[in-house]
Amino acid sequence: MNVEVDYEESLKWYLKSAKNENTSAMVNLAYLYGNGIGVEKDLTNAFKWNLEAANSGDSSGINFMFERLWILCRIMKQYYLT
Repeated sequence: MNVEVDYEESLKWYLKSAKNENTSAMVNLAYLYGNGIGVEKDLTNAFKWNLEAANSGDSSGINFMFERLWILCRIMKQYYLT
């Protein structure tokens, strides 16, 4: 069974859910924005929704933020050691 996915419709419902503090929707929005799925790629919005999810205690949002912090620390270490 082939089901066509309507990412624009998904985006609409994820936004509505995220604005009602649904952390899973926040993480899904971050994924869509970060990968440009159904929407123009927007890393700022992707980061924003992951941060919102993390601030709400969502483990996926928290993991994403820790990964970005780890990357930033590695970049800073490399910059200051060279």
